[in-house]
Amino acid sequence: MNETMAPDLLVDAQNWVAQAFQRAAQGGAGAGRQALANIEQLILDQDRRLEDLLQRALDEDAIRSVVASMNDSGLKPGVVETAEDRGYLMGWWVEATRI
Repeated sequence: MNETMAPDLLVDAQNWVAQAFQRAAQGGAGAGRQALANIEQLILDQDRRLEDLLQRALDEDAIRSVVASMNDSGLKPGVVETAEDRGYLMGWWVEATRI
């Protein structure tokens, strides 16, 4: 897999625009406009997904609360690690065993 520092959306958008130009070349202006409308919808959908993830993301205090609730429900928390991508926090890895 080819690593890039560009966010996935930028790479995706580059591919989508290239495809839109191909569709316009093959099917005319109407096909190109439809492809651009599809790109707009794809970007809006990705924006909504990102906003949804950001609203639900747990900070360190929240993950501590999750771990504490594990103790209260008969689980013994073990490993608590962060999942990161290029230095950005993407999520948490929490491992527990039954007491």
